[in-house]
Amino acid sequence: MENQKVLANIHQLQYPDKGQNYVFNGCMKYLMECLGEKEEYDYYFFTFMSGDCVTQVFGQNKDRWYPCFSDSHFDYDLIKSVFDSIGYSFTFVTSNELKTDTEKYKQMVISYINKGIPVIGKGFNNFWDNKVQMTEEVSCIVGYESDGKTFFRLPEEATNLMPISLEDEYPYTLVFVGEKIEEPKLSDVYKKAFFNIPNLLTLPSLNEVSYGAQAFADWSKAIESDFYNIPKNEFDCWRVYTIYVCNLATNLFSKQFIDRTF
Repeated sequence: MENQKVLANIHQLQYPDKGQNYVFNGCMKYLMECLGEKEEYDYYFFTFMSGDCVTQVFGQNKDRWYPCFSDSHFDYDLIKSVFDSIGYSFTFVTSNELKTDTEKYKQMVISYINKGIPVIGKGFNNFWDNKVQMTEEVSCIVGYESDGKTFFRLPEEATNLMPISLEDEYPYTLVFVGEKIEEPKLSDVYKKAFFNIPNLLTLPSLNEVSYGAQAFADWSKAIESDFYNIPKNEFDCWRVYTIYVCNLATNLFSKQFIDRTF
């Protein structure tokens, strides 16, 4: 391919057979590998720092995709809390900023790939059943070709490169890791995350998504109402129901958080 550059250490971002179902944490773990960071900054560490392993979600919009907290609440504050836990600065680029100065950020992505560092992003959709599915996934950009005319991202559970353009209509958000500022003590980091759990369990609903205790209440109301009265040929069970069972089951087995905290 013309002018193609792809990171050398490509692998899956998450491994469901190991209880790894939340891709943002896999992206962070992969980023740490590329930076040569300590092994303690693994997938499970980031599920604690992001709040994924304790926060149930439930979405009211049946056309959208709500796999976990970090996916549904992917904003500056969440990214800051995670990067603060490892002592790194970062650059958070909103979809409006990207659309306003696309060429600038395309060149920034290229420079990171050239340095062997992936760029985390959100807003990537998938294509199946002969149509684009509005999943707005979190992923890692790991390569490019033709001077950025095409970029490549990883899917969640495979290593096939997925071509994307940063010039299309999708609302991409980008996160670039910055310089290491400090290295917080792990004991302090775990303690802070542990005492933040009540805040995560009582978050207010946002953009038709509820969190924590409210997510369970809203999900139960949906089951008892006509929310799931969907024609069989239109019923995507995974998207509107099973994903929340997966969320619950994954969090029930996030015991490592308690083990590491104490």
